[in-house]
Amino acid sequence: MRDWGFPEAQSHDYGNCGCVEIVPCACSGIFTVSPYHNLVAMLLEAMRTLPGDFETLKSRFVEIVRREVRRENLRERRDQMERARNGNECLRASCLVNDCLARGMSVDEGGARYNHIQPNFLGLSNTVDGLAAVNRLVYESGEYDMPRLLEILDSNFEKDPSLRARIIHRFPHFGTNEPETDALMKWLGEELVAACRGLTAYRNEDPCIPGAFSYKEHSR
Repeated sequence: MRDWGFPEAQSHDYGNCGCVEIVPCACSGIFTVSPYHNLVAMLLEAMRTLPGDFETLKSRFVEIVRREVRRENLRERRDQMERARNGNECLRASCLVNDCLARGMSVDEGGARYNHIQPNFLGLSNTVDGLAAVNRLVYESGEYDMPRLLEILDSNFEKDPSLRARIIHRFPHFGTNEPETDALMKWLGEELVAACRGLTAYRNEDPCIPGAFSYKEHSR
């Protein structure tokens, strides 16, 4: 929170909003876990462009991520604008949120002290593991070409069930101190921060702050 400009005292006085997102107590109009971004779906979209090497795959994946982040940030801003115009929240809640009374504005109108947008990026570890697997299978070993690998993935591994077991048991995974996946996770985290940089909320132009956890959208 200090890195995003919250005062030190406010940074210590936070509460959970959603599951693991944190917001400053009694002064937040922050849109948390909104919107969700399915990173694995974006990786599959990048793979379908049939990139010729691993760096091109990563570049196309980043282009898709940035496109989706920009598009969904615009949608969130429109939602905030509509809520500001229509005043959808209970006004009693605004009486308990600094600085609504001082500004004479409800939370939806932007009266709260902080009004960031916090998008959530789902499937980070799956995306990193997927990148590592594609790199080994397609670009390093040449054992599969991309169309064949996509065909197997689209069948949920029914066309090559042994490949799923190999990926699970023999390939590197994030969280097991594997240099390859650790490096990919560092790269991915930096790219997600960069994708949000410069984007703002509608209310008070507060910044867009990336977050991450997974419990939904596994089937999309």
